Amino acid sequence: MARAASKPIKELLRTEGPNYRRMSNIGHDQILGEERSRSAAEGAGRPAALATDHLVPLDRIANMPELGEFLKLYEKAPVALKPNMTADLVALGDRPNNLVRMNAAANGSALKGSKSWQDISYQDAKRFGYEPTDVDAMRLKEAASLNAIRQEGADLTARYRRIISDARNRADTAGPQEPTGSVQRVRVAESLQAKDLEEQQHKAEVEAAKQRARQRQAERETAEEEAREQPLEEKKRQRVNRNQ
Repeated sequence: MARAASKPIKELLRTEGPNYRRMSNIGHDQILGEERSRSAAEGAGRPAALATDHLVPLDRIANMPELGEFLKLYEKAPVALKPNMTADLVALGDRPNNLVRMNAAANGSALKGSKSWQDISYQDAKRFGYEPTDVDAMRLKEAASLNAIRQEGADLTARYRRIISDARNRADTAGPQEPTGSVQRVRVAESLQAKDLEEQQHKAEVEAAKQRARQRQAERETAEEEAREQPLEEKKRQRVNRNQ
C-alpha cells in the first residue's frame, strides 16, 4: 500500500514550481561558478548545456519517514483541505536551497541522476570538470538541504495534524445531527466544517509565512556569505594548481 500511495506524492513533488522554473535564468554551472564555467566554455569552444538538479533527489524526499504520517493525514483529510496540503507538498520539492544549475550531461545518469552526492566518486566527477572540492561542497549543501526538508516535512505534518484534530473536535462538540435525513441540514454542517477548516488553515498559513520569511532571510545570508567566500576559494584553488 505504501508503494502505491507514494506514486501520487512523487508526481506532485515533480511538479515544476516557480523556483525550479526560475533556475533556467541562470546561465552558468553553479557548481563551477561563473569564472570556471566561462573558462570551460572557452576551452570547449562552446558552453555546456545546463540542467537543474535536486540536491536531495525527489525519490528520496517522497520516501522520507517524515512524510509517512502526512500521507495518512492527506488520505483522511476533508476535501476542502486537500488543495492546501497539495500546494505545501509541491513547495517542499521546490525549495531554492535544494536546486542547483549544473552540466546537463552530468545531471543525467552518467553522473548524478537520482543519486546522492555522497555516492559520487571524485574520479567520476572529474570527467565533467568537477574537482574534489566541488564534490565536497555539494555534499555539504545536500546534507544541509536534507535536514531542512526533514524539518519542514515534520512541521507540515504537525500543522495539519493540529488543523484536522481541531476540526474534528469542533464537530464532536456540535453533537450528532438529528436523524431526519434532511439534505439542507447536511449541507449546513458541511459548510460549517469547511469554514472551520478555512479559519484554521488561515492561521496556520500566517504562521508558516512568517517561518518561511525567516528561513528565506537565513538562506539569503548564507548565499551572501558563500558569494563572499567563493573568490577566496577560487584563489586557493589556483594556488594549488600552480603548485602542482
